Amino acid sequence: MVSERHDIMDAIVHVRFKVDSFSAAQESSWSGLHVFVRYQDPNNLLVVSVCRRDGLVVIKKKIAEGDQPAYYELGMVPHPCQVGSWHTAQVKVQNVDGSARVWVRIDGKDVLSARDNGQGGSPLTKPGRVGFRGDNVAFELDDVVVTPTG
Repeated sequence: MVSERHDIMDAIVHVRFKVDSFSAAQESSWSGLHVFVRYQDPNNLLVVSVCRRDGLVVIKKKIAEGDQPAYYELGMVPHPCQVGSWHTAQVKVQNVDGSARVWVRIDGKDVLSARDNGQGGSPLTKPGRVGFRGDNVAFELDDVVVTPTG
């Protein structure tokens, strides 16, 4: 799910979320709830995994390389999320010195930041959409607010 607005530049995406369950059929480590920023299209975006099956918070860049998109890990930290409990996440994206910087705060705690300095291609510094995706997970969202910071 992505926003209708496609002109979101420097902003904070705030969301309250609950992961109800992970699918037993799909045991992928990256299964979980993800927040998109600078979403240009399905193959060009920054993605923050805020609640993964493997207990990691991860910032990645997805960028098209020819016919196939590729993911570039920009940062990762252990930070398990409790299934069945409500949590808050704030994902901030901002252009800094020609790169895109992403900060992640979960349940009021700063957990990770990373920079897209051009891994795999030009940094994603243009405005885009924001959104959410769940992979092999049942989840709920509430109180979604996108606040410009620029």
